[in-house]
Parts: sequence; C-alpha cells; structure tokens
Amino acid sequence: MKPIIMAVLLSFLLFSCSEIEIADDPILGIWMNQLQSTITIEGENVDQQEWIFNDLYKGRFHGYKDGEVVYEMDYNWSNTNGIYTLTYNAGELSTITFRMEDTVLRAIEGSVVAVRDKYPEEIFND
Repeated sequence: MKPIIMAVLLSFLLFSCSEIEIADDPILGIWMNQLQSTITIEGENVDQQEWIFNDLYKGRFHGYKDGEVVYEMDYNWSNTNGIYTLTYNAGELSTITFRMEDTVLRAIEGSVVAVRDKYPEEIFND
C-alpha cells in the first residue's frame, strides 16, 4: 500500500508543477538614460537611470547620482505585439509603456526612455 501512495504522490507532484515562463526577447540586457538635469525620485536626486531586463519578465531599476546607486526598485515587464509595459513593484514610480527601436527604448508619445548599454552576453562575460 505504501508504494502505491508514494507513486500517486510522486505523479501528483510531477504533473501539477507548472513550468516557469522564460522570455527570449531582444529587450534583455541593460538600458541607460543619462539625464540632462537631475530629477528627484522619492526624495533621492538622480542624474542617471538604469533598467536591467531579465528573462523571467522581471527587472531592477537603479537611479544614480554622481555614479553611485542612490535608488533601486524591482519591476515586472511584458511585451504585447511590440508594446512593452514596465510596472514597478512599489513606490511612486508610474508604469511606463514604450517600443523598442533597435538600440533605443522610445515612449509611445515619442520621447527616449533609454538606450542599450549591454546585451546579456556582455553582462555574463565581463
């Protein structure tokens, strides 16, 4: 009886586990925005922004001041027919929607959000 119960439990575990969805998207990597003037993000002055897009539809945003990280936040991202949506997990930062044009992320209204800094293979081979 015990082997039957173990077999049922094992088959339940094998067939009930869902597969993790992994992105294979050209946006993966690091994107930067060197700001023309300093902005304030939740009380921190920032002169450069960085978004790191990973393959689990997640990422990390960094705000820099004089080359030092002064602000960071995680986010989720999605791609629907070439329109990307980035939603921050907390804080006061607004969701942003943009398109990727070669090495530029451009907001729907036309402004540049960020430019490509590193591709995934450059990140892992440093």
